[in-house]
Amino acid sequence: MEHHVADSFGHWSEICSRSFVPLLACPRTLTTSADDDFTAHITTRHLGPVRLAHVSSGASRIVRSGRLIAAEPREDVLLSLQIAGAGTVTQSGRQAHLSPSQAALYESDRPYELRFDRPMSEYVIQAPRSLVRIAPAAARRSTAIPVAGRSTAVLRHVVQELLTAEESLDAVQDEMYAHIVLELLADGIRTLDDAAAEGALSGESLVASAQAIMERDSADPRLTIEGVARRLGISRRSLEKLFADHGSTTPAAHLRRPRIRRAERLLVRSDATIAAIAHAAGFSDERTFYRAFRRCHDMSPHEWRARQGAPMKTRRL
Repeated sequence: MEHHVADSFGHWSEICSRSFVPLLACPRTLTTSADDDFTAHITTRHLGPVRLAHVSSGASRIVRSGRLIAAEPREDVLLSLQIAGAGTVTQSGRQAHLSPSQAALYESDRPYELRFDRPMSEYVIQAPRSLVRIAPAAARRSTAIPVAGRSTAVLRHVVQELLTAEESLDAVQDEMYAHIVLELLADGIRTLDDAAAEGALSGESLVASAQAIMERDSADPRLTIEGVARRLGISRRSLEKLFADHGSTTPAAHLRRPRIRRAERLLVRSDATIAAIAHAAGFSDERTFYRAFRRCHDMSPHEWRARQGAPMKTRRL
């Protein structure tokens, strides 16, 4: 995770160019005083070749000109998801006026402009076009068109979770979340390219999104299968059917996995009671934890801990 702050348009141009593609940041109008109380912040996270960013800034324009493209050609797709304030995305003669909860696509190999007439906040997803499972022509037809649907809502939730989590991710987690973001990004582009889709997600993307929610929030005992389904705007029965069609296990079994893994780590690294570990791992009560652990290991948590040797007592719950 990287954090940067700018207090001038020149500095903001440098930060944006390092974070995305070569760009020019400038006042929103020619009459606006340069650097007059201007500040901007960005937080970025890399998932392999996929980049996520949370951007907040004062009023400004961000320009990707033909000259900048010629100096450093790039074939990336970018999606801006408006969080606060308003913005305008301009590319290929089209303009998308964005309010909170709306999103718009643009491509780095053609000139574009982002305009913000007042302070704003947005998420930005950037990925190589070659990794997004969508026809290049479909992406090109979809730029600078505002969209707000289930696909972008789920994508916003996933990006928010990843950008607010302080812990680092290992290579396996990076690859998993990159796949999820790319699937959701492709669904968002399909929504733009086919208005009749009404933002509907594919079954595979819904399963991937549910799995991401479970992995991220599994330590919360309040997280249930019903709650996961509700976040995705579907019923528990529909989620279970989707897992049967596209997953390798049931939603309940998938949610147990990260909770069991966390319990295993705590059993070895702490001398906390079984009840405390059950709660910290995300189980609603000790009895449920016992049943789930025995189903997984054919022994109780006490027996499993004893076989691992004495706890190191380096972790406090």
